[in-house]
Amino acid sequence: RRQTLGVINTNVPTRPITLGQKRASLAPRLSMASSGRRLSLFNGGRPAIAADPRPVSSKAFQQDNIRALIKFLTLHQYDREISPKILFAPTRNDVLHIATFLFCHLDPNFAFDPNSQSLTEDFPAFFETALAYPFKISKRSLQSVGSPHTWPSLLAALVWLIDLITSKEAIEQEQMKDPAALTNQSEKVFY
Repeated sequence: RRQTLGVINTNVPTRPITLGQKRASLAPRLSMASSGRRLSLFNGGRPAIAADPRPVSSKAFQQDNIRALIKFLTLHQYDREISPKILFAPTRNDVLHIATFLFCHLDPNFAFDPNSQSLTEDFPAFFETALAYPFKISKRSLQSVGSPHTWPSLLAALVWLIDLITSKEAIEQEQMKDPAALTNQSEKVFY
């Protein structure tokens, strides 16, 4: 017989085991189905897209983004009329011309056909695949561009694109100043 380290209290009454009766519990077990959580380790192959942590729906954030967008467009000789009034509730064509202008700063050969029906699918796909934009842009967002529930997220995406272009321009200017630095830095990865 094995020795125990603790003392067993034999004065505690034991509960009789009865078949068919439910036992009372202080914390009843929640059903797995009602938890709303999947238990598998795999979620179907698609990575979860994080919610945008920026205060996209904040009026102050939108006004700051509109100012940043106007500043960038005027400094880079945007060829159309631009004002805070236009950017507060832009048309589909306004957004497409601005986006095309910005995309051309990344790729001078880039061209969107503003009359294309596939544009509503191509625009979000370009952000997701070519630019690796970290947040979801709805395919329907271009159908109702100026609406209060779609424009703030598109505006934030355009300002994110401006930040990307500004970073690219800064890197190119550094490379122009010191071409030898390019060979020294070629092993580093940009994230």
